[in-house]
Formats: sequence, structure tokens, C-alpha cells
Amino acid sequence: MNRIRMLPDHVANQIAAGEVVERPASVVKELVENAIDAQAKRITVEIDAGGRSLIRITDDGAGMQRDDALMCLERHATSKIREANDLTEIQTMGFRGEALPSIASVSRFTLTTRERENENGEATRIVVQGGKMVHVEAASSPVGTCIEVRQLFFNMPARRKFLRTKETEKSHIQHYLTLAMLAHPQIGFKFIQDKRTVWQLNPIAMEDTVESRMQALKERLTFLYADEVRLLPAEFTDAIQTKVRDEEKEYFEEHPVRIWGFIGAPGVSRSSRADQHLFVNQRPIENRALNFALKEAYHTSLMKGKFPVCCLFFELSPAFVDVNVHPAKKEIRFHNEYAVKQCAVRAVKRTLLHFAMGPSPTARGSNEQQERDVAESTSTEQSKDIHQGTESTSPSSPMIPKSDVISLPSFEGIPPKSSPKDPSRSLNQPKSQPNNQTASDWEPRTHQDASIEIPSPSTATETPPILSNIGAPTPLLAVPMRIIGVLGKLYVLLESDRGLVLLDQHAAHERILFEKMLKELEHGEAPSQRLLLAETIELNPRDTQFVHKVISKFQNLGVELREFGDQTFILDALPPFVKTKNMRQFILDVIDTLKESGDVNKLRLGEDVIAKTVCRHAVKANDMLRGPELEKLLDDLKICDMPYTCPHGRPTLMEMSFNELEKKFGRIQG
Repeated sequence: MNRIRMLPDHVANQIAAGEVVERPASVVKELVENAIDAQAKRITVEIDAGGRSLIRITDDGAGMQRDDALMCLERHATSKIREANDLTEIQTMGFRGEALPSIASVSRFTLTTRERENENGEATRIVVQGGKMVHVEAASSPVGTCIEVRQLFFNMPARRKFLRTKETEKSHIQHYLTLAMLAHPQIGFKFIQDKRTVWQLNPIAMEDTVESRMQALKERLTFLYADEVRLLPAEFTDAIQTKVRDEEKEYFEEHPVRIWGFIGAPGVSRSSRADQHLFVNQRPIENRALNFALKEAYHTSLMKGKFPVCCLFFELSPAFVDVNVHPAKKEIRFHNEYAVKQCAVRAVKRTLLHFAMGPSPTARGSNEQQERDVAESTSTEQSKDIHQGTESTSPSSPMIPKSDVISLPSFEGIPPKSSPKDPSRSLNQPKSQPNNQTASDWEPRTHQDASIEIPSPSTATETPPILSNIGAPTPLLAVPMRIIGVLGKLYVLLESDRGLVLLDQHAAHERILFEKMLKELEHGEAPSQRLLLAETIELNPRDTQFVHKVISKFQNLGVELREFGDQTFILDALPPFVKTKNMRQFILDVIDTLKESGDVNKLRLGEDVIAKTVCRHAVKANDMLRGPELEKLLDDLKICDMPYTCPHGRPTLMEMSFNELEKKFGRIQG
């Protein structure tokens, strides 16, 4: 008797369902994606008992005629692709033709559909029970498709017992619908649970421009977050050149990349990645490389254990992306992941830099003049009182005893902080290399240059036209402020036309000294100090192969590493600012960073030491500063690259608006 045999179709469909249908949210995802591909304008999702009892998806899309409705329940039947080459140009959400037969095989399934071009108004209804077609009949129905999935996994008790509580399953469904409504603002969504409408969103009319789509996305994000989260509009265009090798020759292909959406302002974070919404060609995806790119871009703007908030869209050529690598299409593969990751880092960094730099030079000069005019009447008297050692009785002047006043510490030999408008400064991004010299087979570049350099004053501080129309929040340090006092010998109180601002003098001075020391290190050569005794380091085969490829990068960092056997290396020297007792662990950390980010520089190696150093030297709580020194502290903070957080990610400033104060005092109802 033969041991190998063909499985019956219903068994094969149940096996496929194990990959495609993990839980009720998987059913909702597949059916909503079909509705989106059918050009639906409105989609209604109705569930009972968290989707265990009922899932009903109704849309007003193109619908299907009778023959197509019957064919769609066959395995690998689809209207999305015709041949294998189509897999490289996928622009639809679905394409495999597995979802409907897989869902029908593990539920009591009813499909009712009417084609948009059907003039007689007759629809088709098909009923399937556990993969077996029960009957097909004519029915009355509006244009579009309605699919009911009842008693999911009724014929697979082992799968059904793994379902969670109805609230848990509902949260998974709502999470996917959140991604769908963000990715497709032009579609109206209605979500009903246990016959109660949870939320309903009307379609948003928009044009096929980035500005229009960002306005629509902003409306959806406002529904999602209200005004609780400060978001910055981001828009970035680049091009990636990728080396292609065939049997005859090597050549480069150029792929345009556009990144747009919204990211959290400095200080906005979560304890998980739950609010990181990433889309590639409008498909919601999970990608560790892009998650790492976000954290890398924020870097010292986040506290340890915190994650950025964002909703970013990546638009690339479909040929550059492989979406056929995951059963549920949650993950994708880029043709050159490193290049896309670097573009993401640059896009987010540029957005944060624009926000930190504030308005244009003209506007900033006007604000500074306004600030001087506002504070002139009080600052002069305050300065006189402080220098004479008397206490000012004005409520706007800090009550600072002369005997407790200290001076701001600084580092000798550190060059003055250059203006953020200096076009010679950059974000330490690697320059684009010529095609014949690139080590990683890619060359990202913007319209003018691959490096992210701060442009000249005429362009650097101008908000791009697209972003200016979106209504980006005004940076706090761009608002005129005057010092009104010091609270608890630590928090500087400032008044602006928006409300009350508190500045942590220790955190602010940390940021100022941190960037000054980084600038000194950046302009110097990568230092290297020989070890008293060379260290022997053994690596595993994967790390060994990787180090062979990038050993020159170690030399550039001041880390002298040389081969000594198949999987053994000799460590001869380290940068003097690297203080570690475990040499092997340090090398492994650098290797991991190089693998994840593709690059690391001497600044990154020295950051931990610098952060600890400036923490010891910065002004502390209970250190009293004179009025002019407080003014200088604020002025120095304004010209920092990332002034809103200290090197450890803690905020340097906090704002309480007049609206918040009025709510707390009961003057208005909130």
C-alpha cells in the first residue's frame, strides 16, 4: 500500500487556513483587503463575541457575477495576477487566492454579491458549511459584496480553544481596522460590535497629491489621538541605486523613494511599539529594520525603554519590494533593506531638525526682537538688582540670594557652538560613494547630494511648502519667553504668550555640554590608544565572516583589530574614551550595531562616556544661577540640534498652556 497520497481538498484548505486564518482578526484583514481591492468607498465590519460567533463584512465595491462568485471559492483563484512575472509588480492588497476557500473551510460561510454593472439587480448568494457548498441561489442585494463568517473554527475544536476572550479578539480586530483607516482615508469605515456602533468614519475626499493625502491622514490621526499627542509632519524624497548582477554584466538600477506621514515631537514616546504604524505602498507591515531606524533617528531624544510614535508611509517601486514572504503578508522584504533603513533615518532626523531649528531667520529675528521688547521693562531692573546683590521685589524677577549664586561650568578648549544655520554642519551621515566604490551595493541620494547637510539659511529653516500647509506645531523655543523666577532651585519658570514653561536647568545644561563635546570629538581625528596587553577575541563563524568584510571600519573608529587564525582576532588598541573591562563584549556590541544600522561612528562609541561626563559637570539642583546666566542658558539651548531632551532622553522643557491652566482653575469646562 502506498504511504504517500493526495489530501482531499477540504483537508488541504484547512491546512492552508492554519497559515492564513490565525484568529478572527485574520478573517477581518483578508476580507477588508478584498473590499479595498474592489474599489469600495464604504466598508462596514460587524462582529459578535469578538468575532467568534459572527463576522460580517459589507462593502459597496465592484461585486461579482455568478460565475466569478463560484470561482473565487476555489483555491488559488484570483483576479489580481495572471502569471509569475506579475508577482514583481503587485499593487493590490491580496493576490494569492487562498483567503476565501481557507475561511470557508473552517466556518459557516455565506457570500452575497452583486456586480456593479448588473442591470437586472440580481445578486448571487452562496452558502458553504465547513468547506462543503450547500446551495447557490439568486438573491436581492445592493451593489457590492457581503460576507458572513459564523462560528469560526466550529469544525476544528483544537484551534477554537486557543482563541482568547472576546475583548482580546476585539482589540486585535480594532487594531487592524485602525491601520486600514489610516492607510485609506478615502474609504469610510464603520465598526459594529454586538450590535453597537463603536465608531464610524466618513470617507475623506482627497486628490492624488502628498499634501492632500497628508491633510486626510491628519484628520484620521486627530480622530485616533485627539489633541493628546504632538505630531510633526514629515516628507522626504530620495533615490536608491542598487547593484544588479546578471550573467553578462553588472549595472545599477535607480529606485525613487518617498517617505511621508507624521512622527511624534521630541518627548512623545510609548513604552512599546504599539503606536508605530508603518506602511509600504499602503500595506501595513512589521519590519524590525524600520523599527530600529526610527529609534536610531530619535536616539538621544528618547529615554531608555521608550519607543517613538509615528505613522509613516513608504512609497517604492513594487519591483523593489517582495510581499510574498509571509503567509499573512504582515512582513515584507526589501531588495536593499539597508538603503531603505538609511532613508528612514534621514527622513526622521531631518524632520526633527526642522522642528528644533524653528521658523525662518526673518521670523526668528522678529521673535527675538519681540522677546527683547516684552522683557525690556523687567529684565533691566532685574539685572541691576542682581548685580547689586539686592533682592528685587518685582514678581517677575527670580528671588536669588547673592551668596548662593554660582557660575555655569564649562569645558576649557571646547570651540564655541556653531550656529545651527551653518551650512558646513551635517548630521554625520555617510557621503554617497561612486558606483564603483560602494561597499554595500547601494547609493542613496537626494536631489542634490546624498548627505543630509543643513542647507543655507535661505532654505534650511524654511518649512517645506507641503508641511507648512499641514499646520506643524510651533517649536516651544521659537516662541518669545521671559524668565519670571526659579522654583525649587532647579526649575526655571518662563512666561510665553501660550502659557507657562518650566525648564530643568540640569537637563538643559547637560544637552548644551553634550553637543559641545560631541562637536569637539567630531572635528578631531579618531583617537586610538594601545592596550598594555593585547586581547585575544574569538568569534563565532557568522561574526567572523562579518568582521572580515568590515574590518576597515573598525580601524576608522580607532579600534585596531587584526586577524589571528580562522575565528580569532587580536585587539591591539581602543579609543581612549572607551572604558570597558570586557573587551570581547565591547567588540560584540560594535558588531551588533554595525549589523543593525550598517554604520557606526566614533561619536557613537564615545557618547556614553560623554553623557556621564556632562552629567557630572552640568549645573545641579540647588545650584543658583544669576539672571544673565539663566538667559545665556536659554540662548545656548536654542542653538542646540536637539534642545528638547537631555542626552538621556529626559525632557528639558515642559509647557502648560493657558487653556490647561483655565481648565484646572475651573474657568472653562474641559
